[in-house]
Amino acid sequence: MTFHGAASLVEDAAMDVTELEGRWFSRIAEAGRAGVEAHGVLARDGAVQAVKDRWTVLLRMLIADTPDLAGWTAEVAVRAEEDDVEDNEEFGTAESAEGDEATELEDGSVDHQRYLDSLISAADDFRALPMEYLVPPELEKLQPDDRGTALMKATYLAGCMVHAAVTATDELFEDIKYLQDSYELAEVVDIDDLRILSDLPRRFSHRYSPLFAQKFLVAFVDMTRRITAGWEPLANVAQELAVRILLNKVETTAELADVELPEHWRATLEERLFEDLDHEYLYDAAYDGFEDDADFGPPGMAPMRFSDWFVPFNDERHLPVYATDHPDDPAK
Repeated sequence: MTFHGAASLVEDAAMDVTELEGRWFSRIAEAGRAGVEAHGVLARDGAVQAVKDRWTVLLRMLIADTPDLAGWTAEVAVRAEEDDVEDNEEFGTAESAEGDEATELEDGSVDHQRYLDSLISAADDFRALPMEYLVPPELEKLQPDDRGTALMKATYLAGCMVHAAVTATDELFEDIKYLQDSYELAEVVDIDDLRILSDLPRRFSHRYSPLFAQKFLVAFVDMTRRITAGWEPLANVAQELAVRILLNKVETTAELADVELPEHWRATLEERLFEDLDHEYLYDAAYDGFEDDADFGPPGMAPMRFSDWFVPFNDERHLPVYATDHPDDPAK
């Protein structure tokens, strides 16, 4: 893509987060680097990092949505004007060559900022839903600053989904090891010592064996593939429970990172990711035993017995062989 074409795209996209008066664009002419720089973007005192984050999100969304920019990367660097300490100049750069320019944090919270940066980077892998599903429907009516904030929250949510999937997978391996050790030593399993399986319905905890945990891990990992490949209907009850656990972990991840997610983010994701919320009955003590009542629930409700958790909802839903059961399988 030509410099003028790329500059025009950056300029148009920039209108989503800031007013463009006083901004200008120039070509990067350094050896080994090519791309577009946006100059003259001023940040209020103390808001440099926020502006940096918004430009990062803006450019990465632009690259992801523009086939002509395939293979480009986004680099954002902040530089304070030496002649005027109140003017912080922000350079938003879309690059065709890899760049990794470090910025020094004024507040000294290096680890925290690295974590925030990792969330933004992880958001690049998010393909479960279009990003517009994660922002308010009235996004275009918002003022530039509010629009940028909404985009930032959506990006953090996408990044938290990716991080949460990785963290939960690691913790499932820990649960398997704990269960295996306990079974080998004939020790009583304390459900509260399990990192992930403790979030499953407690009344079935005596059924959470090492084999069950291994099957749940496979079903969980198969579910997380949808985060990076695009969402598709869940295959069985185990995967519905896995999504619930994932959303719990998203909440924990956001708290750890001290980031604010979009308003009603969980309800939004539940509406998009689940076909129904029938699995929630498994957590409600008032409905203890409902799964054995053939007349319970609406017509077509999936079986919720423990023995059915790994049974596909229909012949069109598939899981890895290890995590697939069949109705009335005597081996279960």
